[in-house]
Amino acid sequence: MTRTASSQKPKLSKIESAENDSSSRTFVTRSGIDLPAEHFTAETLRGWDPAQKLGQPGEYPYTRGIHADMYRKRPWTIRHNAGFGSGENTNALFKYLFKNGLTGLNLATDLPTQMGIEPDDPRGQFEAGRVGVALSTLEDMERLYEGIPLDQVSTSTAHNGMAIVFLAQYVLAAQAQGVPPSAIRGTVQNDILKEILARGTYIFPPRPSIRLAADVIEWCINNAPKFNPISVSACHMQQAGATHIQSFAYTFANAQVYLDELIRRGYSVDQVAPLFSFLIPSTVNFFEAAANHRAARRLWASILKEKYGAKDPRSWMLRAATAGDQTELTAAQPLNNLARITLHCLGAALGGSQSIILAAYDEAFDIPTEKSFRATLMAQNIVQRESGVADVVDPLAGSYYVEWLTDRSEQEMRAILQKIADAGGMVKAIEAGIVQRDIARQAYEEERRIQSGQKARVGVNCLVVKEEEGGMEHETFSVDPDLGRRHIERLKEIRRQRDQGRLTLSLEGLKKAAADESQNLVPHVMEAVRCMATGGEIAGVLREVFGTYKPPTGV
Repeated sequence: MTRTASSQKPKLSKIESAENDSSSRTFVTRSGIDLPAEHFTAETLRGWDPAQKLGQPGEYPYTRGIHADMYRKRPWTIRHNAGFGSGENTNALFKYLFKNGLTGLNLATDLPTQMGIEPDDPRGQFEAGRVGVALSTLEDMERLYEGIPLDQVSTSTAHNGMAIVFLAQYVLAAQAQGVPPSAIRGTVQNDILKEILARGTYIFPPRPSIRLAADVIEWCINNAPKFNPISVSACHMQQAGATHIQSFAYTFANAQVYLDELIRRGYSVDQVAPLFSFLIPSTVNFFEAAANHRAARRLWASILKEKYGAKDPRSWMLRAATAGDQTELTAAQPLNNLARITLHCLGAALGGSQSIILAAYDEAFDIPTEKSFRATLMAQNIVQRESGVADVVDPLAGSYYVEWLTDRSEQEMRAILQKIADAGGMVKAIEAGIVQRDIARQAYEEERRIQSGQKARVGVNCLVVKEEEGGMEHETFSVDPDLGRRHIERLKEIRRQRDQGRLTLSLEGLKKAAADESQNLVPHVMEAVRCMATGGEIAGVLREVFGTYKPPTGV
């Protein structure tokens, strides 16, 4: 039956009106920098020296990028966080994403894996495989990477407190493929101070946690030179409430703690610093995102050259991946997030990031669907292949506004670093709760601005589509309710089959080594993993020696 014209008329959603009174607007960046003028001129940059502030791409101070030809020679790596259920589930998802434009793996693991908790522990049994893949044993890791050659693919993962276990499982899984440690590529986050400050998946107190992080870095210096043993993350602090500028400054303070520990062990700064990588945030305000990237590269280069006396140019380079600011995504009208993630990508690209990770448009409320995964990957490919931002190096250089904002961002980062130094350094500032309180205060202020309407959030506090009047519909990810049960049953079978005598000896050796601060624990953890020890069993042994972290009161 042919429809009449009237029956085909679309039903329009009702959009709540929004005031657009420019007289009440405040003009500040995401990090709270006041914008003092309607436009910027050459007078704004009076006395500004481009030779000092900019240099050339690929040269100190790297404001314009760490490579001379940047994306012309090597486009940024397109990544996406992925992982759920079992190793087999995630293996299939990785292969699907590769077919749809992914060029680097970013692995998400579930909370029991990250926290060193057994999946059948009452604290973890309902979380197994829920927000990432469950990796309890070496067998899980081998299933995860079946058919994915670990000497050809770069993998990044957000293990932190359990980074030492991930490294052991990853190295042994690679060896099962015939790939030696010297050939593996990838990154393990291994940034436990950030977990204590912002994300909460910590296990041990700060000082033994720093030891474990340094053990991973030290082992990789000597055995896996192509593998990045630490990615110091600003993104999670920003997601906890820190401004973008605060998150960069806190990240550099954390990085110096790890760097100082390796230097204390007898390594030179030029042996250690080139192995560091960073995960930094982008924002919808892509001018600020680009300026912060440029300022951060310049600041890190200055710290390494002037404070640490690094001589190798590789030590001066801020090698960074960028993730979009997930706190800017909304559960309301989720398709609007496609615009936000595209702006995240633009800001990172214009800022010169080497690798970009974008959230899916539905990630504010659910595990992404295949449809949203694909849309996000296509958004990155469109920016990279069609927008022209990859055609020339640092296309925003020389902009009065961008250069002014880059300078201001660097000044603000330096001021925060000085505040931390005045408190006795980052570890003491964390132990006293100083940084945690600053992040919590900023999180409150940001939410207050959104709730009051002072800061616009389209679809939330302005231009709101009423769902009952035809708001955007969206698919949701369907989680198999038996995922956790199946993983636990498989784990029980592994426990029945493994050599209990060998396992006991390996865990006893680990405990003894943990009590001796001169011992690097990676070989001992690797032996336990080889004996099919679970991550929870290894963490349990270390808890007996190190204890568990208790946040300071009032935080």
